[in-house]
Amino acid sequence: MEKRSRKKWVILSCVAVVLIAAVLVGFFVGKPLLRQREFEENRKVQMELRNLDGTEPLSFYDEKTPLSQVEPNELTKVLPQAMAAIGYIQPENARFLELPEDLHYYAQPDASGEPAATIPKGTIVTLYEASEGYFDSNMGYGLGCYPDYQQGWRYGQMFVTEAKEGDAFYQALEDCPYYYVQTKDLETIAAAFYDLHKEDTDYLKQFQNKDDFVYRCVRIVDQYLWNDGIFASPDLS
Repeated sequence: MEKRSRKKWVILSCVAVVLIAAVLVGFFVGKPLLRQREFEENRKVQMELRNLDGTEPLSFYDEKTPLSQVEPNELTKVLPQAMAAIGYIQPENARFLELPEDLHYYAQPDASGEPAATIPKGTIVTLYEASEGYFDSNMGYGLGCYPDYQQGWRYGQMFVTEAKEGDAFYQALEDCPYYYVQTKDLETIAAAFYDLHKEDTDYLKQFQNKDDFVYRCVRIVDQYLWNDGIFASPDLS
């Protein structure tokens, strides 16, 4: 009787292990497949809107063109023409932030060599120009860079240093070169901004939490590209 019970327990344990494994496989394999299907549907809609037959590229992303070889005006073409800006009444001068650490920019998406440029820790940068607080009013700049093909990397214009607004900001922006920058470094800056203003509940109330704020500031471009079927950013995985 005891042997029979032990055998039954072993069988039940094996069944439980198989069921758990099946659930895990469904989650880790099924979810990516579902997201891929969603992306393909988004892409299909975009192809129909543009009257493309499916063989023509939607953008430079389809052709795997290095972002550093794409002209700035071509970069902006992958973004939707109408975007809901992240705007709200802000604390005085909130868009001027002191960098919490050195910010390194690179000529290629590779941090093993010397940076092409560095903005030192403690430098004041202008996060965005509009006094209403539009983080995505200048896509491709600062925190809102374009996602690269390589996970953890983005491409866009360096921050304008010092506190600039209005025409002074746009004049300074003309002199800001485009470089590659690591996603985690931009997220550190967004997190520092959140920590600085987290007590201002009116200012940050539209965000669920710190992670949501950081995501919206840095990876919102990725979401736009995903929604339009343009590019499945590896930083969204």
